[in-house]
Amino acid sequence: MLGQLRKAGSARLLNSFLHRGCAVCDRPTPKSFCFDCQRQLQDQIRNRPQISASSEPLFVESLGAYDGVLKRAILSLKYENRPEVAQFLGAVLGRQWIEAARSLPAKPLYALPIPLHSERQRQRGYNQAALLARSFCRVSGLTLLENGLVRSQATVPQHQLGIEARQKNLEGAFAIGKSLQRRQAKAGSLGVVLVDDIYTTGVTIQSAEKVLKRSGISVLGTVVVARA
Repeated sequence: MLGQLRKAGSARLLNSFLHRGCAVCDRPTPKSFCFDCQRQLQDQIRNRPQISASSEPLFVESLGAYDGVLKRAILSLKYENRPEVAQFLGAVLGRQWIEAARSLPAKPLYALPIPLHSERQRQRGYNQAALLARSFCRVSGLTLLENGLVRSQATVPQHQLGIEARQKNLEGAFAIGKSLQRRQAKAGSLGVVLVDDIYTTGVTIQSAEKVLKRSGISVLGTVVVARA
């Protein structure tokens, strides 16, 4: 009897997870997004403003601005325990990267998700950038090094700080992971692409880039879901 109750409880839990509703509007749907919200997402991505890469210190590719349904999707991914949202967004990023990266040098590239500190990842249950990177790599063909970059110290959430405080907050926050060290030892010169959810001031990306370049690793670009 106890075993049957456990099975029934597990079945209910699985069923509730599989039918949690749209990640944007919460309407009933067996998928991550209902038909209407997915259409709005696709329209927002299709009509995103074109931003010249030359205006950035680093090539940045995004799906669109951090507003509307795209913002709501990211918030559900980060704060509402909807990891499956990363599958859709990462796959679209992968398809977009294939087109945008045609002008980049043709050489093996590794995708590095921006890491969370272990304490924050434990609280959230996952690193949203790593989930995005997995889906992105399946489509783009880049090699994923999920722990190629590590968070060596806990920091205050960036959205709580001004730009100068953000820079100080991330000093010494990143380090090269063992998986990337091993690849570099074998190959010598490496090219990487950083993956994250939001590009706001660019401080996080630039801090990670600085650590990588200091170790002789070339950062060829960044892919993010949205730009603030």
